[in-house]
Amino acid sequence: MSAHLIADGVAFSYERGQPVLNRASINIESSEFTGIVGPNGSGKSTLLRILGGLLAPASGTVTLDGEPMARIGHRMRAQRVAFLPQSVQPTFSLTVFETVCLGRHPHLGALGTLTPHDRDVAERCLDAADCTDLRRREFMTLSGGERQRVMLASILAQEPALLLLDEPTSSLDVHHQVEIFDLLRRLAEDGYGVCVVTHDLNLAAQFCGNVLLLSGGSPEPVAQGTPVDVFAETTLSEAYGSPISVSEHPIEHTPFISASPRSRQSR
Repeated sequence: MSAHLIADGVAFSYERGQPVLNRASINIESSEFTGIVGPNGSGKSTLLRILGGLLAPASGTVTLDGEPMARIGHRMRAQRVAFLPQSVQPTFSLTVFETVCLGRHPHLGALGTLTPHDRDVAERCLDAADCTDLRRREFMTLSGGERQRVMLASILAQEPALLLLDEPTSSLDVHHQVEIFDLLRRLAEDGYGVCVVTHDLNLAAQFCGNVLLLSGGSPEPVAQGTPVDVFAETTLSEAYGSPISVSEHPIEHTPFISASPRSRQSR
């Protein structure tokens, strides 16, 4: 099922007179993989929470399939849009299969009992996230990469059309980072709309079809478009407030971004 999530001209402040975002716009659509990038404090996670309906913008609009997000109930929203925060740590022991079944909560009846259909959905999502072989393991015994795949399976079990993920690879080694982004790209190819916040410009350049670049020095977005369009040296240097070099990835032929230490730049 296709879906369309639009933030149009949104603004947000945690403290009066100190806007984190201003006039930020982004479209999240089915079958597209979108990245939100920028330096620390640029409002990436804030924008993702606004898209997920977890924060209300001070101005601007957020609509899901043409309906204002504020008018959509939590249960209905969870059936259409799944949000995965930076860190999820269960407070009690669960198997991988039980963890994935938690994602069925928006679809359960008043008694909260899993039906055979719910279990079938959980099994399919385990397979989609490449972690069927982990189903009987205790979640807390998994590696970081395994946990991220299981949490992704859990939000897939919500049967949403759109996936919003906040720094899903922040604690993973480079091999697992690539695995997670490749999985997200395959999910987009299967029809999901995927939006990910990431600090890794090279992962965004390699896997995302569209990127929104936020700035560390201004609450207004710097650029939006394909990685080739957005990841230009002058544009990135403006956003990060420091000289950044862009070349071509030797294997993927996508933009390859690098920066020198400030001490070396001043020599």
